Amino acid sequence: MTTLNADLLRAALADIEAYPEQWEPQAWAARSEAGSETYSLAARICLRAGLSIDWTRCNEWGAATWLTDRRTIPDAARELLGLHLLDAYKLFDVENGVAKSRKVAERMIKRYKAGR
Repeated sequence: MTTLNADLLRAALADIEAYPEQWEPQAWAARSEAGSETYSLAARICLRAGLSIDWTRCNEWGAATWLTDRRTIPDAARELLGLHLLDAYKLFDVENGVAKSRKVAERMIKRYKAGR
């Protein structure tokens, strides 16, 4: 069983709760034409770890998937947290709102601490 980085996960969730106007569950990260940025939970995790989003590789809607180190945002976030692939899918599900993301995260933290 891998070790979950619970502190990083909780810090990223706290950022989302503190800045709900920057929450974007439908894209990994997005930048508007006006320059405002929004982030998924995975992107917040990467930013908290000191990684940078590659804003030069956005699609036509201003959504970014890549980091400047050439990893994708979800892959890097999964690695930083120490999550198994299926747990990452559950945690980063686009259907999760802020409250559900917090609930899923806390359940995972308990499960990882218990070694399951």
